[in-house]
Amino acid sequence: MKRINKLLLTTVLSGGIGLWGAAALAADEGLSHSDKAFLKDAAEINLGEIKEGEAAQQKAVGSEAKMMAEHIIKDHQEAQADLEKLAQSKSVELPKEPSLTQKASLALLEKKEGEKFDKDFLDSQLKGHKKAIALFEKTAKESKDADIKAYAEKMLPGLKSHLAMAEKSTPAAVGEAPMKHANRTHKSNQ
Repeated sequence: MKRINKLLLTTVLSGGIGLWGAAALAADEGLSHSDKAFLKDAAEINLGEIKEGEAAQQKAVGSEAKMMAEHIIKDHQEAQADLEKLAQSKSVELPKEPSLTQKASLALLEKKEGEKFDKDFLDSQLKGHKKAIALFEKTAKESKDADIKAYAEKMLPGLKSHLAMAEKSTPAAVGEAPMKHANRTHKSNQ
């Protein structure tokens, strides 16, 4: 009788574990590798932007860079909070800090001072937001997961706004006239 109970208990336990394992595996298999990678990349983008914005709040000298930093921090903190909820619902663990590349770039940026800091910060915002927009547009088009697709679509207007702000501010950070105005002046002098 003891042998039958042990066998029954072993079967029930292994079946229970098997069912739990199968459910976890099914949930994991429901999300494509590219969607998981997007969630992790988006987290690193948000975390890197927040850190860079915080550095700019401390070191920027120009009003454009300071204003950009304020927007970056606020918007990327909100985006990260939404992303964390989404990732939790998909059972995906997100990174807790920027990537090693972002950390290295931030360390180089933090060594800059004055207008050079502002210029490099705004240049970084230009490059970073162009890459982020490309990633989010790709995900918005290609993701098979409706929630991830919706998140990517929801974040695109803010990313594009940041890019426009950086494009507008970059020439001003180094004391140059924006290109649109410079071209008009050049044409009118001919």
